[in-house]
Amino acid sequence: VAFSFAAGADDIGQMSTHATRELATPKLGEHALVVGAGIGRLSCGRVLGVFSERARLLERDALGPSPAARPGLPHARHGDVLLGAGARLLEDWFPGLSLELERRGASSYDVGSELCSEWPEGAWPLQRLELRGCSATRPLPEACLRSRLLQSDRVSLRSEAHVIRLLWRRSRVVGACVRLSRGTLTE
Repeated sequence: VAFSFAAGADDIGQMSTHATRELATPKLGEHALVVGAGIGRLSCGRVLGVFSERARLLERDALGPSPAARPGLPHARHGDVLLGAGARLLEDWFPGLSLELERRGASSYDVGSELCSEWPEGAWPLQRLELRGCSATRPLPEACLRSRLLQSDRVSLRSEAHVIRLLWRRSRVVGACVRLSRGTLTE
């Protein structure tokens, strides 16, 4: 069971290429565990779904198919943007994501001419860059990523599952003690 995943930006880009284009990938292990189901953890689930036999995400909040604010997402009603490399990476891992976001109400804009940036030296000059950005509140991209991720038969998600502690064996995480929504504990 893998608890967390960390890599530098270059490593992530390389994994994206390998994850989406190589047929035979080396496996990290049979099972991977991801605690949380925000944008970063959904992306982690995407990678671990390729590099392990099965990946399981555990999220303490209730999640439905529609975008909705939730307690574990304190800035859910604030505007959020997907920029450059991050947007390209998500598009590579989840093809058609940007079109789905726009279709479901996200705003698309040119980063250079339609986004005002203020710096200590003054405003950044507006100029068309042909670099598209996407803006929405956080629940929308999460819902889109979640529905796409769960199309894989190697990735599953359990909501209303609060991780109490990780279970260790010989310096490895082998599971988690989880409190389910009905108050029952499971390992």
